[in-house]
Amino acid sequence: PLRRWRAANDVTLAVLAKMAGVTASHLSELERGLDRPSLGVAQKLSAATAIPLQEIADAAPPKNGGAA
Repeated sequence: PLRRWRAANDVTLAVLAKMAGVTASHLSELERGLDRPSLGVAQKLSAATAIPLQEIADAAPPKNGGAA
């Protein structure tokens, strides 16, 4: 949802990272599904984009990589 929001709003990764108070490299990892945001980071991203917190959390990969 973050990458779609950026494209729809013509916002660069660096600008969104600054808006949310996170590093561009961390935001890139989140967008590519390589990492899962902490609750605090997810809240910052939700506040910056108006994407519902649950939608940001649901798009993230499982913390354990899906292993049982």
